[in-house]
Amino acid sequence: MSIEVICTPYGPPATERLGQQIAAFKNGDPLAPVTVVVPTNIAGLATRRALGARNPGIAAVNFLKLFDLAERLAGRQMAEEYRRKPLSGPVLSATVRSVLNTDPGLFQASARHPATEQALVRSYRDLRELSDEQLDTLASQSRRADDVVRIYHQVRDKLKGRRYDGQDLNVLAVKTLESDSVGDLFQEFGPFIIHLPQQVTRSQGLMISALSEATPVAVIAGLTGNERADSAVMESVSRMGAVVSAAPEFSPSHGQRIVTAASADEEIRIAVREVVNAARDGIPLSRIAVLCGGGEPVIRSLHYHLDAAGIAYNGPSGRTLGDSVVGRGLIALLNLENRDFRRDEVFALLSVASLPVIATESNSEQASDLVMAWERVSRHAGVARGPEQWIERLKKYADEQREAAWREQGDPDRIEGRVARRKRDAGYADSLSEFMAKLIGDLSPDPIPATWETWCSWIQGLIDTYLHDEKAQTSWPEPEQEAAEQIELILNRLANLDEIERRPRPATFRHTLASELGAASKRHGRVGHGVLIGQVGDSIGMELDRAILIGMSEGTFPYSPSDDPLLPDRERKTAGDDLALLSDRLDDQHRHLLAVLASSEISTLVYARGDTRRACEQHPSRWLLDTATALAGHLVDSTNLEDLTDDGAADWFIHMPSFSGRVLHADFPATSQEFRLQAAAHADRPVDLMRDYDVILSRGADLVAARASNQFTRFDGNLSGVEVADLTEDVVSPTSLETWADCPMRYLFQYVLRVQTVDQPEELLEITPLEKGSLVHNALDLFVREQLNAGRVPPPDQPWSQEQRDRLLEIGKELCDQAEARGLTGTPVYWRHDRSRILTDLDRFLWEDYEQRRKYAVTAAASELAFGMPDDDLETIAVELPRGRMARFRGRADRVDQGHDNNLLVTDYKTGKADKFKGLERGSKNWDPVKRGTCLQLPVYGLAARAHVDDPDAPVRTQYWFVTSDQQFRTCGYELDDEVMMRFSSVAGTITEGIEAGVFCDRPQPDRTEGPFSQYCDYCNADRLGTQDSRQAWERMCDRDELANYRRLAEPPDDPQNEEG
Repeated sequence: MSIEVICTPYGPPATERLGQQIAAFKNGDPLAPVTVVVPTNIAGLATRRALGARNPGIAAVNFLKLFDLAERLAGRQMAEEYRRKPLSGPVLSATVRSVLNTDPGLFQASARHPATEQALVRSYRDLRELSDEQLDTLASQSRRADDVVRIYHQVRDKLKGRRYDGQDLNVLAVKTLESDSVGDLFQEFGPFIIHLPQQVTRSQGLMISALSEATPVAVIAGLTGNERADSAVMESVSRMGAVVSAAPEFSPSHGQRIVTAASADEEIRIAVREVVNAARDGIPLSRIAVLCGGGEPVIRSLHYHLDAAGIAYNGPSGRTLGDSVVGRGLIALLNLENRDFRRDEVFALLSVASLPVIATESNSEQASDLVMAWERVSRHAGVARGPEQWIERLKKYADEQREAAWREQGDPDRIEGRVARRKRDAGYADSLSEFMAKLIGDLSPDPIPATWETWCSWIQGLIDTYLHDEKAQTSWPEPEQEAAEQIELILNRLANLDEIERRPRPATFRHTLASELGAASKRHGRVGHGVLIGQVGDSIGMELDRAILIGMSEGTFPYSPSDDPLLPDRERKTAGDDLALLSDRLDDQHRHLLAVLASSEISTLVYARGDTRRACEQHPSRWLLDTATALAGHLVDSTNLEDLTDDGAADWFIHMPSFSGRVLHADFPATSQEFRLQAAAHADRPVDLMRDYDVILSRGADLVAARASNQFTRFDGNLSGVEVADLTEDVVSPTSLETWADCPMRYLFQYVLRVQTVDQPEELLEITPLEKGSLVHNALDLFVREQLNAGRVPPPDQPWSQEQRDRLLEIGKELCDQAEARGLTGTPVYWRHDRSRILTDLDRFLWEDYEQRRKYAVTAAASELAFGMPDDDLETIAVELPRGRMARFRGRADRVDQGHDNNLLVTDYKTGKADKFKGLERGSKNWDPVKRGTCLQLPVYGLAARAHVDDPDAPVRTQYWFVTSDQQFRTCGYELDDEVMMRFSSVAGTITEGIEAGVFCDRPQPDRTEGPFSQYCDYCNADRLGTQDSRQAWERMCDRDELANYRRLAEPPDDPQNEEG
């Protein structure tokens, strides 16, 4: 019996021809059965609804896909008679691995690489439709092709008799049809209509041909009018044994409108606006489609913007199972051991799911609060990575906190609440250590699972312990609950792989599980409910009133797939038409596009002129230019497309200059955000409108306007009227006042708001300058204090002994070991070098110290001289400020040396560069002993030394000593006298008055404003993009009266030192 072939354009004409053919097969009996074979489920649902909406409607019509038909014809026989199970992806992959393990051939070097396995799995599926003769021809092309075919045969032999795929099912269906044993089914099915076939395989074609011998079969072939685009459809018809006598000629369809957008993000917003406009015109959402040429990221972005607009939609979720809560948590769990339990990744895991084990640990405490506390104590403990660090460093930190709490317990001057906080932190460290010990043990099973079943059981145990809180799961969104159920089903399937592959390697199991988690989540919504979103081609078989196609840029749509490294197209061609060419996918994309254009009453093609992610220009798709040429009536290419903007006759071409331009001129904003922006822009006083309708936006507008002005506002750090501090009553450190002098905003964050920058131990490459300085300071303090207590400090003219030098090195090594144990030293490769330099500098220090003592005829008298501290007898240092004010200082002077006439040498150790302190020696050009307030320590330390020896008139030299070889152990300082103290008093008065007045402006230094390291300040340059804008803001407002005193201090006009920065 011959197959009737009906050629028709896509869209309504195809649906009409289908309706006519159904009526012809029913022959006046509306209840006579007819079966329609459709390319996709969406096509079946859409076609059923379209026919049902027409007069007289349809009844007794089945819609199914070719695979479903084969299942109905041969599925039961395959399962019951042949005892074969369906071939799943994991089973096929396991079989390929077993062949590679036995005889890898040319793939010896890469046999265990997942990419090799995946490529051979794809090749197996591609070769399934080839005959033995075609396989032989292909194998003769190269040694590589021969090995691919060999592996195909071996995999096929292993699967034969045990598993079946679509090709096996089609072959058995043909045998069943030829045996004439399915007569009852034909009474249910009736005649068959193959509707809009796309890519029918050889075995499917044979099944349809055999079907036509038993019952009438008709084919409705959708054609686009482009020969290359229609070639796959014509080949499909030919594989069915049908003949197209004379295919009618159709003109390829084109779109009705073209919109150009500034970026891909704006493309999506334009698509949403088009949907809103169509809905306002009365178009049902179910007859609108937004189709994209991009991948999952574009789908996810469409979801976000349609949700923001409150528009119902259906289509692919744009998410994989690995994107779900359980999927992300499982991937994070499995990566921890291979990544050596990095601290940041552990806390990424702790933040991803409900983690019932934490709820057990936290008792009454909120789990999120406990995780935050754990993050803080692990950072303070210096944990970066590795099981040893998690256990040992947390234990050491807990012990240190308990010891410190015990010491402070009996201190009458202890800070309130500190003891309790230390005890809490010790408890947090203990609980985190216990949690990590359990986690590390659970992720390192002993013995290692040996079978697929035990591996899956282990994974399920991890999910139940760390991710699957049944109580919390009930409140999860429905897609998350469905994803959790899908993951459980995946584990159940993988557990059955033992019959194919025994004793899988851990890497094999992890790779297989990761591959399964890459599967798409369930569709969002139901077809016909809301706007259809998806890829170009997903709407085949539908009738649309509006189609919006985005991503119409060359390289995005069409995209050209790379050639197959195992079976390139030049070799595939020798096997005939049954082996698809990768280059044919270009024609498939064209057919899908033309089918959409034919199916929609009005199609809008949108392309982005630029790619903001890659910072490059994009060109319109060649097929968008076909539409432009058809609408313009003359040739349009990428060089003259934008010229249509000025063509009054080309009202179908819309150039969107920018997001703001589109929103300002929109007849009806697409989202509430765009509505608010448009209302604000068109209002006479937009700020007043925003205050009435959008408080958040109003505050944002206030901030932008204030910072753009030349006024010193609250958004610039003006806290006048707010009681920040009374520094005449408080005890302050000279370092804190130095911070305000250098950058008032940094003082606000550090000393008023108490916002501190945080170093992440796992990101530390080398010891920080702060920790290095602390280590060197501690080593020198311990050594000098030890020698003072032992009475072994040498006189000025005597060097330190070899024994003392050895002792300093011993102290230095101990402190280096402690710093390394606390995770403060970075990576070993850097630390070996840094440690060597530190110890070398400590050894040299005592020789340089001998020269210092001999030069000034002094010897060490005190180390870390504390004043104004709760645990020291030396009181605060009071300094008189202008206008009769007083300031009281506290701090610690690194070292005080004393001579015979009570002359004093006060030293502050520095381990950084000396550039900042250039010109501090008396007699330097533009000498300023306090460097505009940024060097206030030395005068205060000098006064403290006088108080220490109880001699207010003792001669004092104060100095910074740069105790590293890099800085050649140089010093800079001066004698403390009335001139110094007058300058100190004046500057300290300006600073304290500025703080009390609420002046906390941001002042980046003028000579360091560009690049990520332009300003060594995490507050001024938080985004590492430079401080040019902040510097310009300072220059706009620095003439304000409120900033006059600070400007005279920090950047006095016409001061040469200001130019030096």
